[in-house]
Amino acid sequence: MINALAMPTETPQQVALRERAIADARTAALTAARSRPVSEDIATRVDRLLGLPAVDPTLGLPR
Repeated sequence: MINALAMPTETPQQVALRERAIADARTAALTAARSRPVSEDIATRVDRLLGLPAVDPTLGLPR
């Protein structure tokens, strides 16, 4: 997740790649917790507890 958050955001393509990397990292991190539902609020709270900057909380969550 840290590497994904550090990716550049100067162009629309870079933003898209960064968002995909964030989603992939979040999905990987939440795989172990699949037996529990994960909401946008939980994703935001966990990111905050980890000291990560604010990102779209829906990235990597099932729709």
